[in-house]
Order: sequence, then structure tokens, then C-alpha cells
Amino acid sequence: MSVPEWSESYLTNIPEIDADHRKLFALAASLEKAVADGRGEEAVRPALLELAAYSREHFATEERLMEAAQYPGLEAHRQEHAGFIASLRRRTELPAAVIAKDLSIMVANWLVDHVVRTDRDYVPYLRASRAR
Repeated sequence: MSVPEWSESYLTNIPEIDADHRKLFALAASLEKAVADGRGEEAVRPALLELAAYSREHFATEERLMEAAQYPGLEAHRQEHAGFIASLRRRTELPAAVIAKDLSIMVANWLVDHVVRTDRDYVPYLRASRAR
């Protein structure tokens, strides 16, 4: 599976979350392209590090919003975020050829599943919080 293009069906209608998600999809696609082009360490590792850094930034934003909205699933959501970051971190320690082997599949699967399934759960809480 390759990283799909951003789709309007992924929208949460929470502007800062949607902007972050768009950027995450773009970074994942950039990483996948670096891997597919076989550009090696000089391209793959920086793309992976950028994806990891932006993911951490996005997750902090999401978690702050969920906390403010008193989302009851916050702790489980934090654990999913931590698992993804740990998975990316483990891969940064590997040679580019090994990173390439399963990276785009892992990122594509996790990103789509998380945005489409897990992130949908907190949307009503964030909307209600903003309506107060």
C-alpha cells in the first residue's frame, strides 16, 4: 500500500487538525518518494526525521485540544501516538535500505487508520468544547 493522497473524506472540520493532517500526508508521501526513488541515507533519513518531528508537534496539538475538551479517550489516544513515534524512532536507527523495506506500508496504514478511525472519535468533543 502506498500513501494515499489527501482526501476531503479525511476532514474533521477542525481547521488546525485538518491542516496538520494534510501536512502529515504530504510528509509521508515525500518519505515514500525518497524510498521509492532509492535515494538512500541522504534523502530517506531526513524525510523520516521530518515526519517524526512534525508528528510529535501535531500530536501535542491534538492532545492539548482533547484535554481541553475533556475527551475521555485521551489516554488511549496518547498511547497510539506514542506507539507511532516509537515505531518511527526505531526506524531512524536502521540503514536506509532496511527502512525502505516496510516503512511506506506502515506509515500509510497507520496514518489513514488513525485519521479516519481514531481521530473521528474525539471530533464531537472538540466541537462541543468550542461551542461553549
